[in-house]
Amino acid sequence: VVASMASATDHIDHVRTQLPYALIAATISAVAYIIVGTFI
Repeated sequence: VVASMASATDHIDHVRTQLPYALIAATISAVAYIIVGTFI
């Protein structure tokens, strides 16, 4: 929210551009969490 307000862009446009990166990071984190939780 702060980034989209500071750059004077529409919040939904900011969400649309950042969503793919956020989903990739969340997927990698979830997979790593499951792997570490299973083997350690």
